[in-house]
Amino acid sequence: MIKARYIPIAAAAALGVAALLLPVWIGWSWSWQRTLSEERGELNRVGAQVAYQGHAILRQAAETLRYFQQLRLPPCSDAHIARMRASTIGTRMVDEIGYYRDGRLACNTWGRVGETVMLEAAFTLVEPNLQLRAASFSLASPAARMIGLYSRGHYVYIEPGRFVDVPLEGDVQVAVFSVAGDPIVGRNEPDWAAARRVAGGARAHDDQRLFSALTDRDFKIVVSTPMARVQARLRHERLALLPLSLLAWALALAAIATWLGRRLSQVGELRTALVRGDLAVHYQPIVELHTGRCRGAEALVRWRHPSGRWIAPDEFIPLAERHGMAGRITRHVLRTVLADMGAMLRADAQLHIALNLSPQDMRDGVALDTLSATLAGTGVACRQIWLEATERGFMDVDAARLAMARARQRGHVVAIDDFGTGYSSLSYLQALPLDVLKIDKSFVDKIGTDSASSTVINHIIEMARSLRLMMVAEGIETQEQADWLRRHEVVLGQGWLFARAMPAQDFIAFLREREYAGLQPEAALSGG
Repeated sequence: MIKARYIPIAAAAALGVAALLLPVWIGWSWSWQRTLSEERGELNRVGAQVAYQGHAILRQAAETLRYFQQLRLPPCSDAHIARMRASTIGTRMVDEIGYYRDGRLACNTWGRVGETVMLEAAFTLVEPNLQLRAASFSLASPAARMIGLYSRGHYVYIEPGRFVDVPLEGDVQVAVFSVAGDPIVGRNEPDWAAARRVAGGARAHDDQRLFSALTDRDFKIVVSTPMARVQARLRHERLALLPLSLLAWALALAAIATWLGRRLSQVGELRTALVRGDLAVHYQPIVELHTGRCRGAEALVRWRHPSGRWIAPDEFIPLAERHGMAGRITRHVLRTVLADMGAMLRADAQLHIALNLSPQDMRDGVALDTLSATLAGTGVACRQIWLEATERGFMDVDAARLAMARARQRGHVVAIDDFGTGYSSLSYLQALPLDVLKIDKSFVDKIGTDSASSTVINHIIEMARSLRLMMVAEGIETQEQADWLRRHEVVLGQGWLFARAMPAQDFIAFLREREYAGLQPEAALSGG
Protein backbone atom coordinates (compact mmCIF):
# COMPACT_ATOMS: atom_id res chain seq x y z
CA MET A 1 0.00 0.00 0.00
CA ILE A 2 1.30 3.47 -0.89
CA LYS A 3 2.31 5.49 2.16
CA ALA A 4 0.32 8.69 2.65
CA ARG A 5 3.30 10.97 2.09
CA TYR A 6 3.85 9.46 -1.37
CA ILE A 7 0.25 10.02 -2.50
CA PRO A 8 0.78 13.70 -3.52
CA ILE A 9 3.89 12.73 -5.46
CA ALA A 10 2.03 9.95 -7.29
CA ALA A 11 -0.86 12.34 -7.95
CA ALA A 12 1.56 14.97 -9.29
CA ALA A 13 3.17 12.42 -11.62
CA ALA A 14 -0.26 11.36 -12.92
CA LEU A 15 -1.25 14.98 -13.39
CA GLY A 16 2.01 15.65 -15.22
CA VAL A 17 1.29 12.85 -17.70
CA ALA A 18 -2.29 14.07 -18.09
CA ALA A 19 -1.02 17.62 -18.57
CA LEU A 20 1.07 16.41 -21.50
CA LEU A 21 -1.49 14.13 -23.11
CA LEU A 22 -4.59 16.25 -22.60
CA PRO A 23 -3.42 19.36 -24.50
CA VAL A 24 -2.07 17.15 -27.28
CA TRP A 25 -5.36 15.24 -27.49
CA ILE A 26 -7.40 18.44 -27.38
CA GLY A 27 -5.12 20.08 -29.94
CA TRP A 28 -5.26 17.04 -32.23
CA SER A 29 -9.05 16.83 -32.01
CA TRP A 30 -9.55 20.56 -32.35
CA SER A 31 -7.18 20.82 -35.33
CA TRP A 32 -9.05 18.00 -37.11
CA GLN A 33 -12.39 19.71 -36.57
CA ARG A 34 -10.94 23.08 -37.53
CA THR A 35 -9.38 21.67 -40.71
CA LEU A 36 -12.63 19.98 -41.71
CA SER A 37 -14.53 23.17 -40.98
CA GLU A 38 -12.17 25.34 -43.03
CA GLU A 39 -12.06 22.92 -45.96
CA ARG A 40 -15.84 22.56 -45.95
CA GLY A 41 -16.10 26.33 -45.77
CA GLU A 42 -14.03 26.63 -48.95
CA LEU A 43 -16.08 23.91 -50.64
CA ASN A 44 -19.28 25.65 -49.56
CA ARG A 45 -18.04 28.89 -51.10
CA VAL A 46 -17.40 27.08 -54.39
CA GLY A 47 -20.88 25.52 -54.20
CA ALA A 48 -22.41 28.95 -53.54
CA GLN A 49 -20.56 30.40 -56.57
CA VAL A 50 -21.84 27.56 -58.78
CA ALA A 51 -25.38 28.11 -57.50
CA TYR A 52 -25.11 31.83 -58.14
CA GLN A 53 -23.82 31.17 -61.66
CA GLY A 54 -26.61 28.67 -62.33
CA HIS A 55 -29.32 31.04 -61.16
CA ALA A 56 -27.86 33.83 -63.33
CA ILE A 57 -28.01 31.49 -66.34
CA LEU A 58 -31.58 30.48 -65.57
CA ARG A 59 -32.64 34.11 -65.18
CA GLN A 60 -31.07 35.10 -68.50
CA ALA A 61 -32.54 32.07 -70.26
CA ALA A 62 -36.00 32.77 -68.80
CA GLU A 63 -35.81 36.42 -69.86
CA THR A 64 -34.81 35.36 -73.39
CA LEU A 65 -37.71 32.93 -73.62
CA ARG A 66 -40.21 35.50 -72.31
CA TYR A 67 -38.93 37.96 -74.90
CA PHE A 68 -39.63 35.55 -77.78
CA GLN A 69 -43.03 34.60 -76.39
CA GLN A 70 -44.02 38.24 -76.54
CA LEU A 71 -42.88 38.71 -80.17
CA ARG A 72 -45.62 38.99 -82.75
CA LEU A 73 -43.55 37.45 -85.55
CA PRO A 74 -44.66 34.32 -87.42
CA PRO A 75 -42.68 31.35 -86.00
CA CYS A 76 -39.72 30.37 -88.18
CA SER A 77 -40.19 33.31 -90.53
CA ASP A 78 -37.06 35.02 -91.80
CA ALA A 79 -37.58 37.84 -89.33
CA HIS A 80 -38.12 35.38 -86.44
CA ILE A 81 -34.95 33.44 -87.31
CA ALA A 82 -32.95 36.65 -87.66
CA ARG A 83 -34.14 37.78 -84.24
CA MET A 84 -33.10 34.40 -82.74
CA ARG A 85 -29.68 34.71 -84.34
CA ALA A 86 -29.21 38.25 -83.03
CA SER A 87 -30.26 37.25 -79.51
CA THR A 88 -27.88 34.30 -79.51
CA ILE A 89 -24.99 36.57 -80.46
CA GLY A 90 -26.02 39.30 -78.00
CA THR A 91 -26.77 37.09 -74.98
CA ARG A 92 -23.65 35.95 -73.18
CA MET A 93 -25.06 32.80 -71.56
CA VAL A 94 -27.13 31.49 -74.47
CA ASP A 95 -25.53 29.35 -77.20
CA GLU A 96 -28.59 28.57 -79.34
CA ILE A 97 -32.27 29.49 -79.61
CA GLY A 98 -34.92 27.46 -81.41
CA TYR A 99 -38.61 26.78 -81.88
CA TYR A 100 -40.53 23.51 -81.64
CA ARG A 101 -43.86 22.93 -83.31
CA ASP A 102 -45.92 19.89 -82.24
CA GLY A 103 -42.92 18.48 -80.36
CA ARG A 104 -40.62 18.67 -83.41
CA LEU A 105 -37.82 21.15 -84.03
CA ALA A 106 -38.93 23.61 -86.72
CA CYS A 107 -36.14 26.19 -86.73
CA ASN A 108 -33.25 27.52 -84.67
CA THR A 109 -30.54 30.14 -84.70
CA TRP A 110 -29.08 28.59 -87.86
CA GLY A 111 -32.29 28.51 -89.88
CA ARG A 112 -35.19 26.17 -90.65
CA VAL A 113 -34.66 22.49 -89.86
CA GLY A 114 -35.24 19.86 -92.50
CA GLU A 115 -34.89 16.78 -90.31
CA THR A 116 -37.02 15.48 -87.50
CA VAL A 117 -35.69 16.33 -84.03
CA MET A 118 -37.97 15.49 -81.12
CA LEU A 119 -38.00 17.03 -77.62
CA GLU A 120 -36.35 14.94 -74.92
CA ALA A 121 -38.91 13.22 -72.77
CA ALA A 122 -37.37 13.82 -69.34
CA PHE A 123 -37.40 17.29 -67.83
CA THR A 124 -37.42 19.17 -64.55
CA LEU A 125 -39.80 22.03 -63.95
CA VAL A 126 -37.68 24.85 -62.53
CA GLU A 127 -40.51 27.39 -62.49
CA PRO A 128 -44.01 27.52 -64.00
CA ASN A 129 -43.86 26.93 -67.78
CA LEU A 130 -40.04 26.60 -67.71
CA GLN A 131 -38.61 23.12 -68.26
CA LEU A 132 -34.98 22.10 -67.85
CA ARG A 133 -33.72 19.19 -69.98
CA ALA A 134 -30.16 18.05 -69.39
CA ALA A 135 -29.71 15.63 -72.33
CA SER A 136 -30.21 18.03 -75.19
CA PHE A 137 -27.96 18.33 -78.20
CA SER A 138 -27.50 20.94 -80.90
CA LEU A 139 -27.66 20.27 -84.61
CA ALA A 140 -24.66 22.57 -84.94
CA SER A 141 -22.64 20.34 -82.58
CA PRO A 142 -24.35 16.90 -82.46
CA ALA A 143 -21.63 15.42 -80.26
CA ALA A 144 -21.92 18.13 -77.63
CA ARG A 145 -24.23 17.62 -74.68
CA MET A 146 -26.27 20.77 -74.01
CA ILE A 147 -28.54 22.06 -71.28
CA GLY A 148 -31.94 22.97 -72.70
CA LEU A 149 -34.62 25.23 -71.24
CA TYR A 150 -38.08 25.17 -72.85
CA SER A 151 -41.13 27.36 -72.52
CA ARG A 152 -44.21 27.39 -74.78
CA GLY A 153 -42.51 26.27 -77.97
CA HIS A 154 -39.23 28.15 -77.72
CA TYR A 155 -36.03 26.76 -76.26
CA VAL A 156 -32.54 27.96 -75.47
CA TYR A 157 -29.43 25.77 -75.36
CA ILE A 158 -26.60 26.46 -72.95
CA GLU A 159 -23.18 24.88 -72.96
CA PRO A 160 -22.96 22.95 -69.63
CA GLY A 161 -19.52 24.30 -68.73
CA ARG A 162 -21.06 27.72 -68.17
CA PHE A 163 -22.78 26.40 -65.02
CA VAL A 164 -19.45 25.49 -63.40
CA ASP A 165 -17.34 28.30 -64.83
CA VAL A 166 -15.98 29.37 -61.41
CA PRO A 167 -12.38 29.49 -60.07
CA LEU A 168 -11.23 26.14 -58.62
CA GLU A 169 -8.06 25.25 -56.73
CA GLY A 170 -6.31 21.93 -57.14
CA ASP A 171 -8.28 18.76 -57.81
CA VAL A 172 -11.63 20.17 -56.67
CA GLN A 173 -14.55 18.41 -58.33
CA VAL A 174 -18.05 19.76 -58.86
CA ALA A 175 -21.21 17.80 -59.65
CA VAL A 176 -24.49 19.62 -60.35
CA PHE A 177 -27.84 17.81 -60.21
CA SER A 178 -31.37 18.98 -60.79
CA VAL A 179 -33.59 18.99 -57.70
CA ALA A 180 -35.02 15.72 -59.04
CA GLY A 181 -31.50 14.20 -58.86
CA ASP A 182 -30.73 14.14 -62.60
CA PRO A 183 -27.07 14.92 -63.44
CA ILE A 184 -26.69 18.28 -65.19
CA VAL A 185 -22.99 19.00 -65.40
CA GLY A 186 -19.72 18.13 -63.72
CA ARG A 187 -16.24 19.52 -63.63
CA ASN A 188 -12.93 17.69 -63.19
CA GLU A 189 -14.58 14.30 -63.71
CA PRO A 190 -16.52 13.90 -60.46
CA ASP A 191 -17.50 10.52 -59.05
CA TRP A 192 -21.18 10.78 -59.88
CA ALA A 193 -22.20 7.81 -57.74
CA ALA A 194 -20.45 9.18 -54.64
CA ALA A 195 -21.73 12.69 -55.34
CA ARG A 196 -25.31 11.39 -55.67
CA ARG A 197 -25.02 9.62 -52.29
CA VAL A 198 -23.74 12.77 -50.61
CA ALA A 199 -26.47 14.86 -52.27
CA GLY A 200 -28.94 12.41 -50.74
CA GLY A 201 -27.53 12.95 -47.23
CA ALA A 202 -24.78 10.31 -46.98
CA ARG A 203 -21.52 10.73 -45.01
CA ALA A 204 -19.63 13.86 -46.09
CA HIS A 205 -16.17 12.27 -46.38
CA ASP A 206 -14.49 8.96 -47.10
CA ASP A 207 -10.90 7.74 -47.46
CA GLN A 208 -10.50 9.51 -50.79
CA ARG A 209 -12.42 12.78 -50.73
CA LEU A 210 -14.11 15.36 -48.53
CA PHE A 211 -17.53 16.44 -49.81
CA SER A 212 -19.81 19.41 -49.30
CA ALA A 213 -23.43 19.39 -50.48
CA LEU A 214 -25.65 22.40 -51.19
CA THR A 215 -29.33 22.16 -52.12
CA ASP A 216 -31.54 25.06 -53.19
CA ARG A 217 -34.76 25.47 -55.18
CA ASP A 218 -33.15 24.64 -58.56
CA PHE A 219 -30.01 22.57 -58.00
CA LYS A 220 -28.19 20.06 -55.85
CA ILE A 221 -24.49 20.89 -55.94
CA VAL A 222 -21.78 18.60 -54.55
CA VAL A 223 -18.21 19.88 -54.31
CA SER A 224 -15.31 17.68 -53.19
CA THR A 225 -11.57 17.89 -52.57
CA PRO A 226 -8.98 15.12 -52.12
CA MET A 227 -8.41 13.92 -48.52
CA ALA A 228 -4.69 14.22 -49.26
CA ARG A 229 -5.20 17.99 -49.40
CA VAL A 230 -7.11 17.87 -46.12
CA GLN A 231 -4.36 15.82 -44.46
CA ALA A 232 -1.69 18.24 -45.67
CA ARG A 233 -3.62 21.12 -44.18
CA LEU A 234 -4.13 19.13 -40.97
CA ARG A 235 -0.40 18.55 -40.60
CA HIS A 236 0.20 22.26 -41.00
CA GLU A 237 -2.43 23.04 -38.34
CA ARG A 238 -0.94 20.56 -35.89
CA LEU A 239 2.58 21.83 -36.38
CA ALA A 240 1.29 25.33 -35.69
CA LEU A 241 -0.42 24.10 -32.51
CA LEU A 242 2.60 22.19 -31.19
CA PRO A 243 4.24 25.22 -29.51
CA LEU A 244 0.93 26.09 -27.84
CA SER A 245 0.56 22.52 -26.58
CA LEU A 246 4.09 22.59 -25.18
CA LEU A 247 3.40 25.96 -23.57
CA ALA A 248 0.22 24.62 -21.99
CA TRP A 249 2.16 21.62 -20.71
CA ALA A 250 4.86 23.85 -19.26
CA LEU A 251 2.28 26.02 -17.51
CA ALA A 252 0.50 22.94 -16.19
CA LEU A 253 3.79 21.50 -14.91
CA ALA A 254 4.53 24.78 -13.17
CA ALA A 255 1.08 24.73 -11.54
CA ILE A 256 1.51 21.09 -10.50
CA ALA A 257 4.95 21.80 -9.08
CA THR A 258 3.56 24.75 -7.14
CA TRP A 259 0.68 22.64 -5.84
CA LEU A 260 2.98 19.77 -4.88
CA GLY A 261 5.42 22.08 -3.15
CA ARG A 262 2.61 23.77 -1.27
CA ARG A 263 1.03 20.44 -0.42
CA LEU A 264 4.24 18.90 0.86
CA SER A 265 5.21 22.08 2.65
CA GLN A 266 1.73 22.29 4.24
CA VAL A 267 2.07 18.74 5.55
CA GLY A 268 5.45 19.63 7.01
CA GLU A 269 4.07 22.86 8.46
CA LEU A 270 1.21 20.96 10.08
CA ARG A 271 3.64 18.50 11.66
CA THR A 272 5.68 21.44 12.96
CA ALA A 273 2.55 23.11 14.29
CA LEU A 274 1.70 19.96 16.25
CA VAL A 275 5.17 19.80 17.72
CA ARG A 276 5.20 23.49 18.65
CA GLY A 277 1.59 23.53 19.86
CA ASP A 278 0.50 26.11 17.30
CA LEU A 279 -2.99 24.62 17.00
CA ALA A 280 -5.42 26.69 19.04
CA VAL A 281 -8.81 25.64 20.35
CA HIS A 282 -11.78 27.98 20.15
CA TYR A 283 -15.12 27.39 21.81
CA GLN A 284 -18.55 27.95 20.30
CA PRO A 285 -21.21 28.24 23.00
CA ILE A 286 -24.12 25.80 23.15
CA VAL A 287 -27.20 27.58 24.53
CA GLU A 288 -30.42 26.33 26.06
CA LEU A 289 -33.09 27.69 23.71
CA HIS A 290 -35.79 28.08 26.38
CA THR A 291 -33.67 30.10 28.83
CA GLY A 292 -30.78 31.48 26.79
CA ARG A 293 -28.29 30.09 29.31
CA CYS A 294 -25.02 28.58 28.12
CA ARG A 295 -24.82 24.84 28.79
CA GLY A 296 -21.46 24.13 27.22
CA ALA A 297 -19.43 24.56 24.07
CA GLU A 298 -18.10 22.76 21.05
CA ALA A 299 -14.29 22.74 20.95
CA LEU A 300 -13.10 23.72 17.47
CA VAL A 301 -9.46 23.48 16.52
CA ARG A 302 -7.85 26.34 14.59
CA TRP A 303 -4.42 26.52 12.99
CA ARG A 304 -2.55 29.79 13.11
CA HIS A 305 -0.45 29.50 9.95
CA PRO A 306 3.06 31.04 9.93
CA SER A 307 1.72 33.53 7.38
CA GLY A 308 -0.53 34.89 10.10
CA ARG A 309 -3.87 33.68 8.76
CA TRP A 310 -6.16 31.30 10.58
CA ILE A 311 -6.79 28.04 8.72
CA ALA A 312 -10.18 26.39 9.26
CA PRO A 313 -10.33 22.69 10.21
CA ASP A 314 -12.19 21.88 6.98
CA GLU A 315 -8.93 22.65 5.18
CA PHE A 316 -6.31 20.92 7.32
CA ILE A 317 -8.18 18.06 9.11
CA PRO A 318 -8.63 16.04 5.83
CA LEU A 319 -4.90 16.61 5.21
CA ALA A 320 -4.12 15.36 8.72
CA GLU A 321 -6.32 12.28 8.21
CA ARG A 322 -4.56 11.38 4.95
CA HIS A 323 -1.15 11.67 6.62
CA GLY A 324 -1.98 9.91 9.88
CA MET A 325 -1.99 13.00 12.10
CA ALA A 326 -5.70 13.11 13.03
CA GLY A 327 -5.17 11.20 16.27
CA ARG A 328 -2.38 13.54 17.34
CA ILE A 329 -4.63 16.54 16.71
CA THR A 330 -7.44 14.95 18.75
CA ARG A 331 -5.05 14.36 21.68
CA HIS A 332 -3.76 17.92 21.39
CA VAL A 333 -7.32 19.30 21.47
CA LEU A 334 -8.16 17.16 24.49
CA ARG A 335 -5.12 18.35 26.46
CA THR A 336 -5.85 21.96 25.48
CA VAL A 337 -9.50 21.70 26.52
CA LEU A 338 -8.56 20.35 29.95
CA ALA A 339 -5.94 23.06 30.36
CA ASP A 340 -8.34 25.81 29.26
CA MET A 341 -11.58 24.62 30.80
CA GLY A 342 -10.60 22.13 33.53
CA ALA A 343 -11.24 24.58 36.35
CA MET A 344 -14.64 25.61 34.96
CA LEU A 345 -15.67 22.00 34.40
CA ARG A 346 -14.66 21.04 37.94
CA ALA A 347 -16.48 24.05 39.32
CA ASP A 348 -19.76 23.23 37.57
CA ALA A 349 -20.69 19.62 36.90
CA GLN A 350 -23.53 20.77 34.63
CA LEU A 351 -21.12 22.27 32.07
CA HIS A 352 -19.93 20.19 29.11
CA ILE A 353 -17.43 20.50 26.27
CA ALA A 354 -18.05 18.64 22.97
CA LEU A 355 -15.04 17.16 21.14
CA ASN A 356 -15.09 16.12 17.50
CA LEU A 357 -13.74 12.67 16.69
CA SER A 358 -12.25 12.00 13.26
CA PRO A 359 -13.02 8.84 11.25
CA GLN A 360 -9.54 7.63 12.23
CA ASP A 361 -10.44 8.08 15.93
CA MET A 362 -13.61 6.04 15.36
CA ARG A 363 -11.64 3.22 13.77
CA ASP A 364 -8.63 2.76 16.02
CA GLY A 365 -10.02 3.69 19.46
CA VAL A 366 -6.71 5.28 20.53
CA ALA A 367 -8.34 8.66 21.17
CA LEU A 368 -10.81 7.13 23.63
CA ASP A 369 -8.05 5.44 25.62
CA THR A 370 -6.05 8.67 25.63
CA LEU A 371 -9.12 10.56 26.80
CA SER A 372 -9.68 8.17 29.70
CA ALA A 373 -6.03 8.35 30.74
CA THR A 374 -5.99 12.14 30.51
CA LEU A 375 -9.19 12.59 32.50
CA ALA A 376 -8.03 10.31 35.30
CA GLY A 377 -7.39 12.31 38.45
CA THR A 378 -8.47 15.66 36.99
CA GLY A 379 -11.83 15.83 38.74
CA VAL A 380 -13.60 16.27 35.39
CA ALA A 381 -16.44 13.77 34.88
CA CYS A 382 -16.64 11.74 31.69
CA ARG A 383 -20.24 12.92 31.17
CA GLN A 384 -18.89 16.47 30.87
CA ILE A 385 -16.94 15.52 27.74
CA TRP A 386 -19.32 14.94 24.84
CA LEU A 387 -17.93 13.06 21.88
CA GLU A 388 -19.21 14.04 18.42
CA ALA A 389 -18.72 11.89 15.36
CA THR A 390 -19.54 13.12 11.85
CA GLU A 391 -21.32 10.86 9.42
CA ARG A 392 -18.05 10.27 7.56
CA GLY A 393 -17.02 8.23 10.59
CA PHE A 394 -19.89 5.79 9.97
CA MET A 395 -18.54 4.33 6.75
CA ASP A 396 -17.27 1.46 8.91
CA VAL A 397 -20.47 0.90 10.90
CA ASP A 398 -19.15 -1.92 13.05
CA ALA A 399 -16.12 0.08 14.17
CA ALA A 400 -18.32 3.13 14.87
CA ARG A 401 -20.78 1.06 16.92
CA LEU A 402 -17.97 -0.45 19.00
CA ALA A 403 -16.29 2.94 19.63
CA MET A 404 -19.58 4.56 20.65
CA ALA A 405 -20.50 1.70 22.95
CA ARG A 406 -17.13 1.93 24.70
CA ALA A 407 -17.50 5.71 25.06
CA ARG A 408 -20.96 5.41 26.63
CA GLN A 409 -19.78 2.66 28.97
CA ARG A 410 -17.16 5.06 30.30
CA GLY A 411 -19.80 7.72 30.87
CA HIS A 412 -19.41 9.99 27.83
CA VAL A 413 -22.36 11.51 25.98
CA VAL A 414 -22.18 10.48 22.30
CA ALA A 415 -23.54 12.71 19.53
CA ILE A 416 -23.91 12.40 15.78
CA ASP A 417 -22.75 15.62 14.11
CA ASP A 418 -23.97 17.16 10.82
CA PHE A 419 -26.85 14.71 10.64
CA GLY A 420 -28.52 14.37 7.24
CA THR A 421 -25.52 15.39 5.11
CA GLY A 422 -23.78 12.05 4.68
CA TYR A 423 -24.34 8.32 5.02
CA SER A 424 -26.77 8.08 7.93
CA SER A 425 -30.36 6.94 7.83
CA LEU A 426 -33.00 5.82 10.31
CA SER A 427 -31.47 2.33 10.31
CA TYR A 428 -28.10 3.83 11.33
CA LEU A 429 -29.69 5.78 14.16
CA GLN A 430 -31.44 2.69 15.44
CA ALA A 431 -28.28 0.60 15.27
CA LEU A 432 -25.82 3.06 16.84
CA PRO A 433 -25.63 3.77 20.58
CA LEU A 434 -26.30 7.53 20.48
CA ASP A 435 -27.46 10.15 22.99
CA VAL A 436 -27.57 13.36 20.95
CA LEU A 437 -28.47 14.26 17.37
CA LYS A 438 -27.06 17.52 16.02
CA ILE A 439 -29.20 19.04 13.25
CA ASP A 440 -26.97 20.36 10.47
CA LYS A 441 -26.98 24.07 9.61
CA SER A 442 -28.11 23.34 6.04
CA PHE A 443 -31.53 22.26 7.40
CA VAL A 444 -31.77 25.08 9.93
CA ASP A 445 -31.19 27.55 7.06
CA LYS A 446 -34.39 26.30 5.38
CA ILE A 447 -36.63 27.24 8.32
CA GLY A 448 -39.24 29.79 7.20
CA THR A 449 -38.44 29.37 3.50
CA ASP A 450 -40.42 27.90 0.62
CA SER A 451 -37.61 25.51 -0.27
CA ALA A 452 -38.62 21.96 -1.19
CA SER A 453 -36.26 20.67 1.52
CA SER A 454 -37.66 22.96 4.25
CA THR A 455 -39.83 20.14 5.64
CA VAL A 456 -36.89 17.76 6.09
CA ILE A 457 -36.09 19.24 9.50
CA ASN A 458 -39.56 18.20 10.72
CA HIS A 459 -38.80 14.58 9.83
CA ILE A 460 -35.39 14.79 11.54
CA ILE A 461 -37.00 16.09 14.72
CA GLU A 462 -39.63 13.35 14.64
CA MET A 463 -36.94 10.67 14.19
CA ALA A 464 -34.89 12.04 17.07
CA ARG A 465 -37.95 12.26 19.30
CA SER A 466 -39.03 8.67 18.47
CA LEU A 467 -35.53 7.43 19.37
CA ARG A 468 -35.43 9.57 22.55
CA LEU A 469 -32.37 11.48 21.35
CA MET A 470 -31.58 14.92 22.63
CA MET A 471 -31.39 17.52 19.83
CA VAL A 472 -28.87 20.30 19.24
CA ALA A 473 -29.46 22.65 16.29
CA GLU A 474 -26.36 24.03 14.58
CA GLY A 475 -25.92 27.26 12.63
CA ILE A 476 -28.75 29.31 14.18
CA GLU A 477 -28.44 32.82 12.79
CA THR A 478 -31.86 34.44 13.25
CA GLN A 479 -34.33 34.80 16.08
CA GLU A 480 -37.01 33.34 13.81
CA GLN A 481 -35.02 30.11 13.56
CA ALA A 482 -34.46 29.98 17.34
CA ASP A 483 -38.17 30.55 18.05
CA TRP A 484 -39.22 27.87 15.58
CA LEU A 485 -36.79 25.32 17.05
CA ARG A 486 -37.91 26.14 20.57
CA ARG A 487 -41.57 25.62 19.61
CA HIS A 488 -40.60 22.23 18.19
CA GLU A 489 -38.94 21.23 21.47
CA VAL A 490 -35.34 21.34 20.32
CA VAL A 491 -33.45 21.75 23.60
CA LEU A 492 -30.07 23.23 22.65
CA GLY A 493 -28.67 25.34 19.85
CA GLN A 494 -25.50 27.00 18.68
CA GLY A 495 -24.78 29.57 16.02
CA TRP A 496 -23.88 33.17 15.31
CA LEU A 497 -27.17 34.38 16.81
CA PHE A 498 -25.64 33.58 20.20
CA ALA A 499 -21.88 33.79 19.60
CA ARG A 500 -19.11 32.78 17.25
CA ALA A 501 -16.32 30.43 18.26
CA MET A 502 -13.97 32.30 20.59
CA PRO A 503 -10.74 31.81 22.57
CA ALA A 504 -10.95 30.25 26.03
CA GLN A 505 -10.80 33.49 28.04
CA ASP A 506 -13.59 35.06 25.96
CA PHE A 507 -15.72 31.94 26.37
CA ILE A 508 -15.24 31.97 30.15
CA ALA A 509 -16.44 35.57 30.19
CA PHE A 510 -19.41 34.58 28.01
CA LEU A 511 -20.23 31.77 30.48
CA ARG A 512 -20.30 34.09 33.42
CA GLU A 513 -22.46 36.55 31.56
CA ARG A 514 -25.00 33.89 30.62
CA GLU A 515 -25.26 32.34 34.12
CA TYR A 516 -24.51 28.85 32.97
CA ALA A 517 -25.87 27.03 36.06
CA GLY A 518 -29.18 25.24 35.50
CA LEU A 519 -30.38 22.19 33.62
CA GLN A 520 -29.05 18.82 34.74
CA PRO A 521 -27.49 16.70 31.93
CA GLU A 522 -29.53 13.67 32.96
CA ALA A 523 -32.76 15.66 32.66
CA ALA A 524 -31.73 17.09 29.32
CA LEU A 525 -30.88 13.70 27.86
CA SER A 526 -34.22 12.28 28.92
CA GLY A 527 -36.09 15.10 27.23
CA GLY A 528 -37.09 16.70 30.57
